[in-house]
Amino acid sequence: MIVITLPDGTLVKGVIYKSWSPFNYGKIIESLPLRTRVYHIDNDIIYFPFQTTFKPEKSVDKIKKGNILIIPYLASLGVSLTTIKTPRYKVSIAGEITENFEALKSLARDGVVTIKKGE
Repeated sequence: MIVITLPDGTLVKGVIYKSWSPFNYGKIIESLPLRTRVYHIDNDIIYFPFQTTFKPEKSVDKIKKGNILIIPYLASLGVSLTTIKTPRYKVSIAGEITENFEALKSLARDGVVTIKKGE
């Protein structure tokens, strides 16, 4: 489980599955806790740059709202805010947001969040 702490203190929880992203799971977990900025791709995806590189794996053509994404080109973890049929970048699905998804929609560009391991 991961916990994203928003600037207002709201906690957003999600699960990253090792079986969905076997090559990158360890890199994600080892990078946490992480304090990073928030960026947007249109109004469809928010993403959080990591201080590591991710391997492309199991690229998908359709993303569901609430999916946690690995975006190797941007060296980032992202969250899909909408359902997307054709993403701009190659992405793979690593997990899903399980609590407080709606709070992510109001996250300001260039806001700062903390991502850490949860229980």
